Amino acid sequence: EEAGSFRWVQLTYPHGGKLELIEPAGEDSFLHEFLERRGEGVHHITFMVQNIEELVQHLKAAGYRIVSENYQNPEWKEAFISPRSAHGTVVQFAESCLSEAEQDRVWHPDLEALLRGEV
Repeated sequence: EEAGSFRWVQLTYPHGGKLELIEPAGEDSFLHEFLERRGEGVHHITFMVQNIEELVQHLKAAGYRIVSENYQNPEWKEAFISPRSAHGTVVQFAESCLSEAEQDRVWHPDLEALLRGEV
């Protein structure tokens, strides 16, 4: 699926684990700078939480550097910890008012359609 400046596909494993593969889409993608600086590999780890704004306040109080916060969309609120505060890895915290099944329907394309190039 394409989401602005990157394309992605997500693989779901038993017991809730997921692996998301992302690549730049277009020359202005933020991922180009990341790849130039760090090379291929893990971009970020995501943790789903119940109250992201409260969590972020606790993280800031504990000295973690938050580099991005977006609470505008109740379907997907997110915040990122700087790699400098997390041993070199971007850490994303997210909260959604949607159930896991609703998230899959809204954001994840049909794999067969994706493989056929229809998405």
